[in-house]
Amino acid sequence: MRLIFNICMLIMIMVFISEIDVVSRTKGRPIQSNIEHGTFVPGDFVTPRKLESMPVPNSNENYAIYQAIGKKSNIVIGNFRSKERTITLITDSNVDGKVDIVAHWLVDLNRIDIEPKPNEYCNQEKYAKMKEEILNGKSDTISPNPEGLLYARQLMKTPSNITKVRHGFRISMKDTDEPTMVRVSYFFSHHPVDGADIAFHIKYYNLGTGRVSPIINHTVYCKKSYDPFVIETAKKLIKETAKYYSH
Repeated sequence: MRLIFNICMLIMIMVFISEIDVVSRTKGRPIQSNIEHGTFVPGDFVTPRKLESMPVPNSNENYAIYQAIGKKSNIVIGNFRSKERTITLITDSNVDGKVDIVAHWLVDLNRIDIEPKPNEYCNQEKYAKMKEEILNGKSDTISPNPEGLLYARQLMKTPSNITKVRHGFRISMKDTDEPTMVRVSYFFSHHPVDGADIAFHIKYYNLGTGRVSPIINHTVYCKKSYDPFVIETAKKLIKETAKYYSH
């Protein structure tokens, strides 16, 4: 009996050591990047000329970005799973909901094509739907980061994840293996004169014992935006978060 007891204790110790080893291999590990070339600066409004500087992954990882600064807004879609790798820019130049510019960067041909009838390529209804899908992190047609508002709404239910900021809130999620590191954060605020801010920052995700950065860290970036969709969303999020916030 004592032999069996000793064997069981040995197995438990080995399992415990193994679990510690997994955490220790995760802690302090550098964040891996899968970008072949290019970078996305959230506060730099994307134009057709700037498409060539957008990130191109060394994998087939697609992405979708919603960017709204002042009285302009963009959707940028990276499609790298098709035969022809393409980054598409869809722009609303005066936040009236109508698409004014559509440009495609054909990555491998290094060519930019401009749609002659942008509002026919992407009508008002489709543009509005894509904005919602990118914020929510769920779509059947494009590839937004899944850690969108649906995930943020789960995090806000834990008051310790919420920080009150001027005119709004920040929701953060720290790495369970390394509590000093913030893995994801969601910021939203509204000012009656300066418009609304919304920013989603996904720094990395855990994959096995490593950390991997998504191709796009700021999947949503809205700064002093007058887009009615951004203002309405920010107000709604502030109201929702206030219910869970504890002073």
